[in-house]
Amino acid sequence: MRFLADENFPLAAFRSLRERGYDIVHISELAPGSPDERVAILADELGRTLLTMDGDFGELAFVHLIRPSQGIVYFRLDRFTAEEPAAMLIGSLTDPTLAFEKRMTVVQRDGTRQRWFEVI
Repeated sequence: MRFLADENFPLAAFRSLRERGYDIVHISELAPGSPDERVAILADELGRTLLTMDGDFGELAFVHLIRPSQGIVYFRLDRFTAEEPAAMLIGSLTDPTLAFEKRMTVVQRDGTRQRWFEVI
């Protein structure tokens, strides 16, 4: 899988994933300061799954229909260590019941849930 990390995705988690060999780019490398809509569109154009800590992407996907086809992974965490999202993502990637394409995936400490969306 290929990932695009939103600006609010912790740099330590981003670096940890990159060091482990994951194909990941941070939005600050491509288009720093981009609004959420542009980040979602860029993720789609690049064929990357969007990683974010921003719940507004749910509204973009389900209300405004701006949906990266490779999916959105939203980490819903109040307090966390800087590398915790990376560990949680790796755990999710090893779960054979999860598929990320065309889905909004919400990752929390007490579990992961997904909602499918049709890419228009």
